[in-house]
Parts: sequence; C-alpha cells; structure tokens
Amino acid sequence: MPDALIICARNQEVAEIAQTIRDAGGQKQVIQGGKPNGFSYVQYQLVSKHGSNFSLAIANCGDMGNVYSAVRTAAFINEFAARLYIFCGIAGSLEPSKARLGDVIIPTKVHHYRQDKVYDNAPDQMPDILTKSSFECFEMMSDRHVRFRQATASVKPVNEALQLLTDLEFQKCSEELETIELEVCELDNLGIEELRSHRPCQLIREEDLFSWEMVFNSALYREKLKDKNALGSSVAVDMESFGFLLSISELREYGGMPAVGLVVRGISDYVGYKAQCDSFQSEAYRHLALRNAARVAIKLAQVYDYDSLQG
Repeated sequence: MPDALIICARNQEVAEIAQTIRDAGGQKQVIQGGKPNGFSYVQYQLVSKHGSNFSLAIANCGDMGNVYSAVRTAAFINEFAARLYIFCGIAGSLEPSKARLGDVIIPTKVHHYRQDKVYDNAPDQMPDILTKSSFECFEMMSDRHVRFRQATASVKPVNEALQLLTDLEFQKCSEELETIELEVCELDNLGIEELRSHRPCQLIREEDLFSWEMVFNSALYREKLKDKNALGSSVAVDMESFGFLLSISELREYGGMPAVGLVVRGISDYVGYKAQCDSFQSEAYRHLALRNAARVAIKLAQVYDYDSLQG
C-alpha cells in the first residue's frame, strides 16, 4: 500500500502527473486493486527529504465535482490507509494580479457556495427579496422571477497538514516551476492589464480557494459573488477541493482515520477568459499548470516524515 496518494479529478491527468514523478526519479510499479470494484492506481518509489524510501501512488476520482472527490477520497482512505493525501490538478484564476497562468496555490482555506433551494417569485415579492443577501433572483418572464437560496461553508486542512507548509522551501519550489511568457498578441487578446508586466511562475502561499459544482467562466458572475462576499479572499476556483478536504476532516473527526490532506492547484486559465487561455499553443497553459502542480505535490510528499509515524 502507498505511503502517500496523489488524487486527481480525471483519468486524463494521471499520465501527465506520472511523467512528472518519473522525471523526479520515481521508480514505477503498476498495481491493480484486488477487489471486484478495486481501484487501478500507479505507484512509485521515491526518496524523502529525510533520506528514507516511501511509496507515492496516483489515483483519479473518475469525474469532476465535489461529490466525486468526497466519495472517492473516503473510499481511497479506506482502501489504502495512506498517511498523506494530496489533491492535485488545475484551477481558474479569480485574481489575475495575484494568481497567473502557471502559478501554483496550496490553499489554507477553501470556500464553498451552492444554491440549495429554488422558488417561483411573484412581482410583488421582489422588493423584499432583493434586500436579502441570502437570495439570488433571475428573471424568467416579464412578470416572473425565480429565486435561489444560497448556502456557504468553508473547510481548512488539519494542523498537521499545515505544518508541512512550514517545511516546504517555497522559494526553491518557485524557481523550479516552468514558465511560458505570453506573447504581445496573446496579452492583447486577453485584455488584462495586470499581465503586462511579466514575472516567472511562482508558488503562492497563505491564500484561499473557492470550490463549487460548475465550470466557472463568467467574469460578470465572479464580480457578483465578490460583491456578495461569497468568494472570501479566494484567488482561484476549482470543483473538487471542498469535497476532498471535507471528507478527510469528517473521517478524522468521526471515523478515527489519521489522514492528512492538502490541495495543490496550478492556474490554467482566467475566469471569463477560459477559451482564450485554452487556445494558446493547443492548451499549453493547461498542461503547464498541471505539471507545475505535480512538481509541488511531489515536494510536499518528500517533506513528510513517514518514519516518525512508525512504531
């Protein structure tokens, strides 16, 4: 069984993460789960910062979304009993001035937002409803609206996981990230003035992440959620981190599972400009973001002291 497990959303991401592990010196061993519904995963042997060998595996959730990540994370913890779990993948930037293409974020808090009830709304109800921040209204016909009740929550990695960040050499990690400089024509296509001054990709620390159930590609809705303070101080958005961290937190509290989990996300696009970002060099930034996230995930796995947990 692996000592650490990298989880990604989709099977397509496994190969790219696996190649990054091999580039870091990982020795590959493919193992098939023994149960009828067992999990296929790829396992590697690496050397930790403390000088000991440890096994690092990769598995995927089967699809995108917090439901998939929560269910599969619980199943992986039960199946593998690893000590460290890292959710690795890509994310969209909500703040281009802070999180740029290729940057990597390890969030210390993840915010979740959903709509948990929908109502028909008559015109004479509108003034009252619009004053309530817990509702969103959308016009369906000239005299009719529907309203959605919103719900928010947040979750943090456990203290043992956050301790790993103090052992991680942030500056060295940033220096090892790949960078692709945007061409002038690409900058013009995006029209985001903050990107005019080039800087190398970097590892972002002490920032929040927003996680919900849809692909987020609306700059207008981003501004609406910021106005409602639903994003917190999030600099990026994904679809799995909340379910992943919540699953670990619940299993630790109620199931006695001593699992430790962190999220590592590479910035692949800017919210509202996904198509433009994906069009650059055949999704080059999407692949770059995943590779950079995998590099940081490997570094985290290597600073974990597996020997201290033995005996």
